[in-house]
Amino acid sequence: MSHIEIELAHQLQQWDLVIESHQLADLLNDASQFIRILDVTRPNVYEQVHLPQAYWIDPRQLVQADEDGASGRLPDLEQLQSWLDTLDLTDQHHIVVYDDEGGGWAGRVIWNLHCCGL
Repeated sequence: MSHIEIELAHQLQQWDLVIESHQLADLLNDASQFIRILDVTRPNVYEQVHLPQAYWIDPRQLVQADEDGASGRLPDLEQLQSWLDTLDLTDQHHIVVYDDEGGGWAGRVIWNLHCCGL
């Protein structure tokens, strides 16, 4: 995907920002739904247990390298585009994100996507 589709943002606005596990189960059981699950857990957690078809996200992909002491900045545009390309999103996808640290990294994924217009 070389260009971010604004239509995806419109599609996602039709869903709640936060869903419960039973809602996700319903979505996963509905073949008409396109779900992209993003897992931002530690690598060993992902290896042991993760949701089916989840894409593992390395948290280091979500922030710019800390060269000057300022942490938490967005990666540069080339890095962001490369990250988005690996997600293979279409305007039909609903995105589900989870982590194993209380929601901080999942929130960062959502924020990065939001900053990209999704």
